[in-house]
Parts: sequence; C-alpha cells; structure tokens
Amino acid sequence: MRPKITPHPSHTVDSSRIDSGAIVEYENNGEPILAAALQEKKGKWVLLNDRGREIELTPDRLYLYPGKVKIGLESSNEKQQYLASLSKKADQEAENLDLNQLWELVQGEQQEYSIKSLTELLFSNDTLEKRLVTRRALIIDKVYFKRTKFGFEPRSPEIVEELRIKLAEEQAQAKLRYELVQALIARIKGDSATIPEMVSILESLAASGISGKEGKLAAEIVEQIASEVHLNLPQRIEDQAFEILVAAKHFTKHENLSLIRYQRSPRFTSAVENAVSELKTKSQPNRAKVKAFSVTIDAETTRDIDDALTIQAGAEQTTVGIHIADVSALIEQDSPLFNEALKRATSVYCPDIHVPMLPRSLSEDALSLVQGQSRPVMSFYVSFDAAGAIIDRQINLELIEVTQRLTYDFADKIIYGEEQASPELTETLTTLWQLSEKLYERRIAQGAFDFDPKELQPTLDESGRVVLESQSTDSPSKSLVSEFMILTNETAALYAEEKALPFLFRSQEKPDTPLSQWGLDIPEGPAREFQRKTLLKRSTVTTQALPHAGLGLKAYTQLTSPIRRFLDLIGQTQLRNLIEKSDPLYSPNDLMTFIERATPALDEANSIQRESNRYWLLQYLRQERIREIQATVVRTDGVRPLAELDQICTIIPFEPVDFVRGKPSSKKLGEVVTLVFEDINPRKDILRTKEKKI
Repeated sequence: MRPKITPHPSHTVDSSRIDSGAIVEYENNGEPILAAALQEKKGKWVLLNDRGREIELTPDRLYLYPGKVKIGLESSNEKQQYLASLSKKADQEAENLDLNQLWELVQGEQQEYSIKSLTELLFSNDTLEKRLVTRRALIIDKVYFKRTKFGFEPRSPEIVEELRIKLAEEQAQAKLRYELVQALIARIKGDSATIPEMVSILESLAASGISGKEGKLAAEIVEQIASEVHLNLPQRIEDQAFEILVAAKHFTKHENLSLIRYQRSPRFTSAVENAVSELKTKSQPNRAKVKAFSVTIDAETTRDIDDALTIQAGAEQTTVGIHIADVSALIEQDSPLFNEALKRATSVYCPDIHVPMLPRSLSEDALSLVQGQSRPVMSFYVSFDAAGAIIDRQINLELIEVTQRLTYDFADKIIYGEEQASPELTETLTTLWQLSEKLYERRIAQGAFDFDPKELQPTLDESGRVVLESQSTDSPSKSLVSEFMILTNETAALYAEEKALPFLFRSQEKPDTPLSQWGLDIPEGPAREFQRKTLLKRSTVTTQALPHAGLGLKAYTQLTSPIRRFLDLIGQTQLRNLIEKSDPLYSPNDLMTFIERATPALDEANSIQRESNRYWLLQYLRQERIREIQATVVRTDGVRPLAELDQICTIIPFEPVDFVRGKPSSKKLGEVVTLVFEDINPRKDILRTKEKKI
C-alpha cells in the first residue's frame, strides 16, 4: 500500500530564520554551492562558500538546511574544508540515489512536495546530510521530478517515458563522444586506436565549417581535444578540425574535402553490396558471341572499360563493330543497384581518387570488358564502302571476350610504326584510324566545330607527385576512339528516331554568328579560340531528336559509358527493351523525370571534380616552385582580365599593372603578359596573381 504523504509547505527564507553558522545553499548558473552564514549585513547575509570565498546574497536566493556548522570550527579554512567535504560526499551519494523508487511512490499525486517531505520518505528521517543528498539528486534529475518555485512535483508517466528515452540517447551520445575524443587523442600520441564512426561530424566540420552536420557538437569536441593535446593549430575551427584529423592519421594532408562536403562516399551500403553478390550469381543472357579479333583502348589507369572495337574488312566494304558493355542486361529497373546509380548519377574522377557510380567489383570486373572474360554487350555495326562512306548500320545484342587490351600510348606506337605487333593488330588499328579520319572529315563538312581542348588534367604518379596530362584528342588512338564513340551515339539516336522510340537526345543550336567569321581581328591562338567558344550555345537534353551543331550531326545521344553515367544506362535500357521486346520501357515523362532526379548529383560531381582539379593544380604550382609564368589575355570585360597560362593551359583572373577598381582594363585580347604568383594556398583555394612590371 502506498504510504500517505502530507506535503510540507515551503516558505521563502527570511533573515529571521537564518542564524550565524547556519548552512545554506545557493545556485550559480544552475550549480548548487554550499555555504555557511557568517553575519547579516544591510539585508544581505555574508556567506563563506565551499570554495573558500566570501560573498553577500539576499535571503531569497538561499535554501536553508537543518543544522549548523560543527562547533569548534573557528577558522575560515576549517569551515571551508567541512563544507567541501559535505558537498563532495552529497554529490557522490546523489549520483547513486534511485529517484525512480521515490517517483513511483508519489507519481499519482500531481502536487508540489517540499524537499523535507521527500527526504523523510526516502530516508525515514530528515538530517542535514540526508536532505543535502536528496536536494542534490532532485536538482540533477532530468526525468522524474519537475522543479517548482519552492519544491518538486512528480512528472506524469508519459513525460517520464519520453525523458527516459531522451536521457538514454544523451548518455549514448556522451559515451560515443568520450570514445571519439579518447581514440583521437591516442592516435595523436602515436598509439593505436580504432576511430569511431562519430568522427564523421568532425569530417563535416573540416569540410563545411560550423554549418555542417552537428557543427556545434563537433566544435566542442575539437576544443576539448585541443585543450588536451599540444598542437600548433590554426585559428579557424574548421581548420583546427582538419589538422586534428591529420595528426590522428585519419586524414592525409591532401584529404579530398569535396567528397565529404557533397557526401559522395567511395563506400557503398550493405544493401548495395548484397545486391552485388546476388548479381554475380546471375547467369549471362543467351546471346551469340562476337567472333572477330577485338581490342579495348584506354588510359593505362582505366579499370572501368565499357567499349571494345572489332573490324571485318572485305573486298567492297569494311564493317566496324563498336561493342558497349551492356549494363542494362544485368542491372534491373528499381533494383538497389539501379537506385544507387540514380542517386550518384555518375562516377567521379579526381586526381587522387576515383569514386565509381557502381561498386568496383562491378564497374571494374563483372561489368567491365576485361580481356578474356565473357561479357554481354550492345554491338553497333557500321559498314563503310571503299571510299569510307557509311553504307549500313545495325545494332545487335551479343557476348564478347575481348582479345587484347591496349593503352593509348601503345596503340599510338603501333599506328606510327614505332612498335612491332601482330599483323592482325597492326591492320586493325591502322584501318580504324584511317576510317576515323574519314568520320572526322564527314562531320567537319557537315558543320562540326573544330575545337581541340587545350586542357591539362592534374594526375598523381606513383610517388605522389603531381603530373599534368594532356586532355587533347590529337593522338591517333584517342582520336579514333572518340570518333567511333560519336558514331555509336549517332547510330543509336538515328535508330531511336526511326523507330519513334522515346529517347534522351542531345542537341546544340548553331551560334548566331558563324565561328569562321568571328574574331579575325584577334591574334590567332588562345584569345581567338576563347572568344569563339563564348558564341557557342549550351547543349540540351530533350526527348526530341534535333541537330547537334557542335558535332555536325542530325541526331545525337549518349549511351557509350553506361558503367559510369546513369543517363547512358537509361538510354541503353530503353534501346535494349525495344530490341528484345519491340516495346519501349520508359515514356517521355519517365525520361524527363530521370533527368530531373539525376541533375543535382551531376552538378555535385562536376563541383567535386572542378574543386579537386583546382586543388591539385595549385599543388603543382607549389611543387614546381613556379613563381612567374607567361600568359595570353583572353578576356578583358570583367572586373579583372582573364589570361590563359601558357605552361598549364589554365585560365585565371589577374591584376594588371595599371589596375584601377571600377575602370576598364587597358589590356588587349591576345596580348602576352608575364604574371607573378603572389600567394598560392591550395587548401584555402587562394591564387593571387599580378602582372609583372617590366
């Protein structure tokens, strides 16, 4: 039976109830502080607290305990030690006090209880020590009792349950925080420790600043670690987080923060990995095999190989086969792998890391056209007459075992006659190159723009040094691969248009001014080419087949990279469904929805690659100790003129010698200037450049 409790009224403490030597308590920022009353002074009481300080407070800020300071304690030091001992012991006992038991006795009574009555219920008597323990426990309690003006009131069972859950979550987070702090400190000191997953909030702080995931908590953790280890840390909190993670060997000094900022993880969820395991047990489709000699041509570092080439030469015609990895044959609509590809939209290629759209065990193995391994492909056969004109196109679904993998460099040497190869391989590459030249001439005759991008891509060699790699397609092997991929995409677009298949077509309108007639007053070179590019109109993706002026084609699409581009996979899926079932899988609205859903991820991927390339380009300038460089002025109508740097083919703004804010630059398009780098900071994306005074 529940005992009957009569609530004791609580009264405001006044001076008449306090005597010299009385033990009282006040609170400072929520912390209870024990004190002894010394004397009354103009309506206030002079107190000696348990820290040894004397303060003056009005009686309404004090809670009066039963009992007084022990007789015989005369000095302030003796009284302080007595109070400190009482307070410490009370705190220890309060932490172990079970208020749940007390709450269960009174929880049905929605009324205020004095601390005296609750102390008597808990301990059967009311002494200084017992009441001090009870009050401390009630003050720190976050679950069972609600504080009122003069006492405490039991909470309802519903509120208690909510608070229990919240407290458990807070305790769990506190435990995780403690484990994270200890692990990072251990790693900083050189000890081994496993860093908990909660480190992600520090990663986010380093990448996105205080506005990132749980930024305030992350900042508190950084400050706590900084106070416990001796590191020479920068001023900004996000930079401190970065340096701490580097010191703990969780980050490298070149950590790619863009991946964290845009939440593009190289890792995949367990659901996706499980789907990979299931896919690997899936049997390949029943198809005819490609019997011709086949090659793949890629960069040496490429592992996600999605195209192969074959050639069959006859007396009157030559047929080229372009075989694209048929990802759609293995990845089903709305499967975990399909949805993951949609979420990522594209693979991300940075100088320091490759983040695939699909797990590597697929993108670099089960889906990739690995030499000697049977893979499903969508084959595009294009036949040429003796003059190199296209006379026929066909699309088949087949299986292929690639005969030989080639790199661009090795293929170029064979074409140039600098490397010995089998007659079959030599003839294959030579014929492909010759036909690709015919394809290029055909497109130029149809109005294609003749731009070869002079761009250098930062890459890392085996030693970690930054190397600039040309993105130009002026080598024979790069040119032939580019032309046959364009031909494949054109063939798919023409087929879709002929069959009235809902499809994603890419188009580009002609510029308003013919490029050949523009910029003739500008010296030939980077400035003229830059200005002509500004005339180009943006390419668009629609469900309507329209000309692509830039490529000189009547219809165009993109589906030659289904391993690394989601929209290519959609186009391939739509085409395969028509070939197999004579029916489209997606409506025009479906296709536009895919574009809308994929576009944000595509924009993020572009940002990641742009930021990463910029970082490593600045690292290259540092690495090579480049302090000045020649450049060509390519634009003069902005706040600062733009110039293309000769050595690294990159366009940057610079401050001319005669720079005056608000006034136009006196620089001329095509003018060659010498620029000086005043400040290069890759991590902060700083590149300050001025024209050198002559």
